[in-house]
Amino acid sequence: MRNMQDEKGKPLEGFVADYLVPVAVEKNGKAYWFLEGRELPVYKYAEDIGQMISVPRELLDPAGLLKTMFPDQEFQDSEEGKKLLENVKFSSTDEMILLKRILIQRLEIMRNSRNNADGRRIRYYAIKKEEGILPMAGIYRENFEQDIRFVSDRGKVRFESRGWKNKVHAVNKKLCAILDIYKKCGYVTEYELLRNEPRSLVRGLEILGEIKKVELRKKRETETSAEKTAEVK
Repeated sequence: MRNMQDEKGKPLEGFVADYLVPVAVEKNGKAYWFLEGRELPVYKYAEDIGQMISVPRELLDPAGLLKTMFPDQEFQDSEEGKKLLENVKFSSTDEMILLKRILIQRLEIMRNSRNNADGRRIRYYAIKKEEGILPMAGIYRENFEQDIRFVSDRGKVRFESRGWKNKVHAVNKKLCAILDIYKKCGYVTEYELLRNEPRSLVRGLEILGEIKKVELRKKRETETSAEKTAEVK
């Protein structure tokens, strides 16, 4: 819950809630909280009119997707299941929600044969400031500049932004954790990291193999049918 204020610090009143924005409002009209599971209208509208690739809702919750596809508690308690679920236990910040949505949109463009995807690479950043999915999420290198001077064994001097490096590593770790669950659930086949050199900073991802549509309803119906058949026998 939060108190919404304008640029002068004055509490906002008469805020349009529920129908236009997925928030609930207190009776005093000053305190609000977000309603989980509701689509943001700006995304929903853009998807409905075809200006934005539709994002399958089940993909937005990797942990929930894995538990739905593999409901057996034995798997979830296994070493593999625990690792997959543990790796996606990170905070759902605005930044991460946006990055997740951008990632899925890129994957859906690749999956959709009617769209001409520009290759199968998802770049985090590039030479131009606005290129890559990090700038799309408001993550810019200049906001993490902490240049440190390094001297190699050959005496070559270079300057490296450790703050930026740490940020890219953190984002990459989370996106890879999401993709690992997508692999397990059959959405993507494989992926690999993009680097200029083997030990250089990761620059993005390349999606390998086929990207398939996740059929949750069909899977549940199949499981239910199998269970009923087993009961009859």
